[in-house]
This record gives sequence, structure tokens and C-alpha cells, in this order.
Amino acid sequence: MLGQSERKGSRVIVCHCHRVSDRKVARAVADGCASLRDLRRECGAGGGCGACIPVLRTLLPDTGAPSVPSLRETPHEAA
Repeated sequence: MLGQSERKGSRVIVCHCHRVSDRKVARAVADGCASLRDLRRECGAGGGCGACIPVLRTLLPDTGAPSVPSLRETPHEAA
């Protein structure tokens, strides 16, 4: 028998600093967020310690732009 959270689909907190779930990120992406900066503005994800940034990148749409793993977007980047 499935538990209540399994029946409704589990949520995973991807940004612990701002308590942002994968569902909230998915909604933000569906509403047009296409970058880490957009997500920070929309729901706060990625705006704290930065540990969630690798996960957030996997949830963003692939724009085809080359990624530069050695350059980390800082949480407090100027808008």
C-alpha cells in the first residue's frame, strides 16, 4: 500500500536555504524561467549557499549554450 506522499508524488527540496522544492522549480521553468538568475528572482532557489546550483542546472531547459563548469554563478550576482 502506498503512503499519502507516494500517491500524490513526493516533493524533493532542492534548495534547503530557501526551502524550494523540485515542483516549485518545475513551475517556475514552465512559467518561463530559463536561467539560474531567473530562478533566484522567481523563487529564491540558488540564492543562498549555492550547493543546489548543480541540481538546478539539471532542472533548467537545455539552451544549447556551452557550460563553463569552472565558473560558478554566485548567489549574490548583480541583476
